Order: sequence, then C-alpha cells, then structure tokens
Amino acid sequence: MAINGYLCSEMEITVIIPVRNRALMLPATLDSVAAQTLRPRRLIIVDNGSDDGSPEVAAKWSAAHPDLDVVMLAEPKPGASAARNRGLAEVSKADDSYVLFFDSDDIMLPDHIARIDKALEARPDTDLLYFDKAFRDPDGWTTVKSTPGDGNLICHHIFHSTLATASFVARASLVERAGGWNEELLRWNDYELGLRLAVEASSPFKLTGAPRVMVLTHSESITGCSYSKDAATLNAALDSMRRTLAAASLTQELRYLHARRAILAGLFAREGDAASATSTMRQALDAASPRDTLAMRLAYLATRLTGRGGAAMASWLLAPPKPKRATRLSRPK
Repeated sequence: MAINGYLCSEMEITVIIPVRNRALMLPATLDSVAAQTLRPRRLIIVDNGSDDGSPEVAAKWSAAHPDLDVVMLAEPKPGASAARNRGLAEVSKADDSYVLFFDSDDIMLPDHIARIDKALEARPDTDLLYFDKAFRDPDGWTTVKSTPGDGNLICHHIFHSTLATASFVARASLVERAGGWNEELLRWNDYELGLRLAVEASSPFKLTGAPRVMVLTHSESITGCSYSKDAATLNAALDSMRRTLAAASLTQELRYLHARRAILAGLFAREGDAASATSTMRQALDAASPRDTLAMRLAYLATRLTGRGGAAMASWLLAPPKPKRATRLSRPK
C-alpha cells in the first residue's frame, strides 16, 4: 500500500515510542523508522516529562516528515509504562491492528517492518510475533541475544526475557486483554508484561533470522546496570509474575520462576548487597518445593560466582522428565 508516495505496511502496525530526556539520541531512532523500506501505518511519540527539549526535537522531526503519520502525545505520570499505555489508548483494537513498542534510544534496520509485515501476512492467526535483538555497547562490540522458537516461550521468557521491549509485535487487543503495561513497575515492566502476553497469546510465533533491532547500551539507559539499587522493584515484578502463573495454574513454569528469583539473589550477592541477596533467596527457597531446593541453590551459586550459568543450570535441573518411549516386544518365534 502506498501512502504519500511511500510503501506502507498492509497490516495495521503502529510503532509506539516513549520519550524522556532523549534529545540527542531521539533523532537517530526516528530516522530509523522513516528509513523503513515498508513503513508502519502510524508512529506515536509519547513524551514523559522531558526537560531537555525532547518534545521540541520530536516536533521538529515530525514537521520535517509530513509523509509519515506521526501522533505527538504527552503523559505526565512518570514511567515508560504510563507513556506506553497512553500511546496504546490511541490504537484501534481491531483484529488486524498490531503494536510495536520501541525505545527512544534504539535503532531498527531498514527492512524490520517489512519482515514483520510479511510474517504476519503469511500467518494471519498470529497474535504475538517475536524476534531476536542485537546489543551494541559504547565500545562498538555487538552481541546477539537469541532464544529458540521451540514452543516453550514462557520458560524462555522467564530465564531470558524473550519478550522484552522491541522484541515483539502484538495485536493491540492482546496487549489490552493482558492488562497493558504495569505502571507501578519502573523497572522490569517489559519482563512482567512479556509473561502476561506469553500466557495470554493463542498463537505466538518466532520470526527467525538476523536481528533487525539494535539496542544501544549506555550509562543513561532507564534499565541501568545495577540490580541491587532496584531490589524492591525487581522482586515486585517477580511477585506479579508469580500471581500470573498461579492464576493460570502453570505449576511447571512457577518452578522456573522460583529459580529466576534465586538467580536474582545471586546477582544481588555478586554486587555486594548481602541483605537483598539473603531475603530474596529466602523467598525463592520458601516458595520452592523441597525437591527443587538443590536447583535453587546451584542456580544462585553459579550466578554469584560467575554472573552467568544460573539459567542454563536451573532449566536443565527443573525440566520435566521426557515421556518414556514404548518398548516394542518381539513376537515369539
């Protein structure tokens, strides 16, 4: 479909970008949207109380791109979740309406929307399409965060945040049905929403291939580099996820989540926050069954000592046993 001389997505894909004090980084992000070989139907920019001139930067950029359908909004309530919900409220909840939440300091490669559009056209029943991202640090090193699309989405998300921001496109109606963004969580809000989406989705699908999203890591990221400074918020996110899994009677996935809390305790310990590590590990052990205690302790120990390996160890130790294959008896001669 051509709009103003540019090819636009056949699907109703809306990109929502919350902005807070990103005046220097925002133009590159917006330019990456404008450079798409197949553009989204609409771009919604939600300012979240910036005081560095970001709204003016966004308005100037929008005026310079009259060929794009850009909606400028403001959300005074602090937090990216509130800003994303404000943008979501502007999106139709019809079955063919999809949303892609994007951050104001990341980049999408030129064929990102085109690949999404093609995948959704090929699989019209898909309500949640997810994909890998690449991460570039200030020194220019790039790493790819990838999880398999083997049907075990909830497990992968619990251990690897598969459905983090900019890692998925979802039907707007699915996001609304899942409850939208949790505005009480100022960190791990995408991790918490991702679990609700994974539980609620009827036909999730993994779009494979090289990542088309580049996350630019830097010191001013809202995610931050420290876990212990946000210990209460991170545990609150896990508490909310526990309630989601319990309500859906997903007992195996709850075992994985308890292990994820043990891993978090290991991260606290690694940062030298003994109090948060002790209380968080106690929560993990109290929630886990006696048979899972060893897995909790090993996941904690691996994370505390090396900063990695806890997820792989826990998912292996807690994996349900594979069904035994029937043995074929030979017929007597």
